This record gives sequence, C-alpha cells and structure tokens, in this order.
Amino acid sequence: MVRFVHDTISPQDVDVTIRPQVLALGLPRCATSSLQSALETLGFGPCMHMAHVQPSAERQQLVIAAISQSNDPAKRRKILSRLFAGFAALADFPSILFADDLMDMYPDAAIILNTRQAGARSWHSSFQEGLQFFDSWTFWVVTFLVQSDRAMMRMMKATDGLLEQRWGLTFRDEPIYHRHNEWIRAEAAKRGRTVLEFTAEDGWEPLCGYLGMPVPAFPYPRMNDQKNMKMVKRFILARGVLHWVALVVAIWLLMKLSVLLPYGALTALVETQKA
Repeated sequence: MVRFVHDTISPQDVDVTIRPQVLALGLPRCATSSLQSALETLGFGPCMHMAHVQPSAERQQLVIAAISQSNDPAKRRKILSRLFAGFAALADFPSILFADDLMDMYPDAAIILNTRQAGARSWHSSFQEGLQFFDSWTFWVVTFLVQSDRAMMRMMKATDGLLEQRWGLTFRDEPIYHRHNEWIRAEAAKRGRTVLEFTAEDGWEPLCGYLGMPVPAFPYPRMNDQKNMKMVKRFILARGVLHWVALVVAIWLLMKLSVLLPYGALTALVETQKA
C-alpha cells in the first residue's frame, strides 16, 4: 500500500541515462503490478507504474502538460521524455495514454499488450471497484486540501477529456477495453513492431522467451492490488478528512483569538509568529 501514498522514486533521484526498454501497454487492472514486478525481476527496473505517479504532484503535472499538447507532438514528447526518464520499463497508467508516441520515441523497446483473461466485462467490473473512486466528486471534495490529490483529480479529468476526444469513451465505459487493445495492435502494426499479447496466467515462459531472458526458478508474481487499493482509499479519505479538521480547528482558534485579544495584541502576536 505504501507505494501508492509515498513517492518511492522521486523525480530528482532517477538516473536520467536509463531509457525504457519495455513498453507494457495494457490497461490498468490487467495485472499491471504483477507485470511490473516480473519485469523488474528480469532486470528491467525500475518499471514505472501508476504507483510512481499517484503520490507525486510533479509527475501528475507532467502528465497534464503532455495531454494539453495534443496538437504539438514535439512538445508533448519532450514532456514525456522527462516524465519517463530513469525507467527501464513502463506499465499501467500513464504510459498507456501515449502508446503511439512511445513506440516512436523508443523504437527498439519491446511491446507487451497485457490483457485480462476473463475479458472486457471482468476488466470493467474490476476497474469500477478499484479505480473509479479516483475520478469521483467524493475524492475531489474530501481530498481537496492535499496537493497531490488535487493534482490527481486534475490529471483524471484531463485523461477523460483525452479519451473522449480519441474514442468518445472514458475508463467508465466497458467498450474502451477492446478499443484500447485494438489501438495498440494497430499502432504497432503501422510501425512493423511485434507485440506480445500476455496474461498473468501465461506465467514466465512466453514473457522470458519474448524478452530473451532465462526463466526464473520461482513462480510468476501475483500482486493483489485490488486489496491494496481498498486500503489506499481508506487512507486517502482519512488523510483528506484530517486536513479539513485541521483547517476548521485553525479557523476556530483564530476566531477565538480575535475575540479574546484586542486587535493590537492580536496583530503583534501575528507579527511575532512571522518573525
């Protein structure tokens, strides 16, 4: 859970000489955390995941800036190069939004389309249960006082706008599962790129064969992010409520002081605190 609420790899700490060698372009809730762990185990690390973006207002602002440059590929790709600098692999959001750019920016990178074995309906149900909260008014209102959460909501609204412009759909719509996957296949085909279509149930063998890596002697990772996201949502809501409580208490104390102290004494107290 910690990785979703704490920036474990800050933008200032990355090795900018590292460039993506693997692009895992399947939608969130397609075993992206398991795939992230698998890629890092195989030596393609760090692998960027939504967990590196959710707690980082700086990365969220870069995503918003990239989306805003819909008519200027050069500027957009310059922003993306900053966003993804220092990562040897990319999985999950936000890289999936910019798959066509990434295929051009990293022409030698392996492309993986991670999907969900049970299909679109299972994916949609899982997305609604685990991630729809982050694009809701409840999230917006409760967490408004937290900088990274405010940036998160702006990023999700910008994402909705991009997907509506691209397909007339958003993550709330079940058909986006097939539309996104078809888009990845089509963009790769335009560039003559091969794509490994992969599910977590496939295990190590096809993944290692595609990447030219030896098969590990231990089982393929199984990360239960649905359970983690429930804990993350509780933490984020509690944090947001505490920020509102702190604000109300601060206002109440200020009002009490303004009543109890003469104006001159209150002004002197404020000036003393400033000093």
